[in-house]
Amino acid sequence: MKILASTLASIFMILTASISWGNQSYPEPSHSRYDGGALPASGVPAWTYEAGNGISGSMTWSDGKLYFSDGGGYLHCLNGQDGSVVWKSHFDTLLYGAPQVDSGVLYVGTGSGTIYAIDANTGQVKWSRSLATNPSEITSSAVASSVAVWKNRLVVSNLEGYVFCIDTNNGELLWKFKAPREILSSPIIVEPFVFVGDHAGGFHALNIATGKRSWGGSSGGPIDTSPSYSDGVVYYGGWDGVVHGVQLKSVVPLWHTKGEGALTTDIAVRKGRAFWGTAAGKLYGLSVDKGQILWTIDLDAPPTASLVATDKILFVPGAAGKVFSVDSQNGSIMWTFEASGDIMSSPVIAGGFLYVGTMDGLVYAIR
Repeated sequence: MKILASTLASIFMILTASISWGNQSYPEPSHSRYDGGALPASGVPAWTYEAGNGISGSMTWSDGKLYFSDGGGYLHCLNGQDGSVVWKSHFDTLLYGAPQVDSGVLYVGTGSGTIYAIDANTGQVKWSRSLATNPSEITSSAVASSVAVWKNRLVVSNLEGYVFCIDTNNGELLWKFKAPREILSSPIIVEPFVFVGDHAGGFHALNIATGKRSWGGSSGGPIDTSPSYSDGVVYYGGWDGVVHGVQLKSVVPLWHTKGEGALTTDIAVRKGRAFWGTAAGKLYGLSVDKGQILWTIDLDAPPTASLVATDKILFVPGAAGKVFSVDSQNGSIMWTFEASGDIMSSPVIAGGFLYVGTMDGLVYAIR
């Protein structure tokens, strides 16, 4: 029982980490966490920033700025080039997941179940909305994952098992959907669907306009990582270690492939390959055409945050503050960077930097 509780606690911390990228929605549904530009080559920090508290919220980069939250309830905005502070705001609750930025507005969920819309340039709150359905048990309404944004719709899930769709202009509730169990999975939006998993092992495809469940699937265990999407196929996996590929056109299951251990990272898809880490300390590279595992790395311990996938290189947060640079073609480790503390915050690459946050409160910009 202690082992199960420890595993659940670790996965909770890992899975609240999810990063923002986007062309049609935020976060970008393939979860590559890469802007397509220059890559860090040296594994050496160009600068560091001391947040003052452990960094548990994941990294988001937008318009030259880096956004993240820490364990003291602070939301930070830094200049991505030199690490100088643009603004810093404090909240009376913890913030989870990765902030999402769209059209100059930042959206983030909190442990009290409140959603905030914040001016991304100044840190000023534009509006907020409580999603707690039972005020006497407010912690059960915690938004423990990243939110998703598409056009004027903000999609949020919480520990009560609800998925909410909110008007980004004013915070008005448009619809809500109730899953059988709590939701730690970060939703993604691929028009016309919202995809999300729940802790009962259910996978849901919801209509973005109405919130009605259009179709779905299941897993042999909780689905706590975020689904992913690329080139007409949606991917999801759960505690049973099985990754599923489903073709959206006609909703055709293409394959399901089993690895060792529960998924502890989002599935990152890039250039016809999918990558993920597990509680057994494995890192997998898979061909999305037939669901065939191409290679496996046995890491020292489970990946502690979701990875970054570029065209040829993966950047994988591991145990004890390690970040591995991995050849995505064959799984060989190219170099390793060792940070000063554990990494629970999913990194991101933008502007030639790999941004990594640690539980001892440091942010590294690795060139």
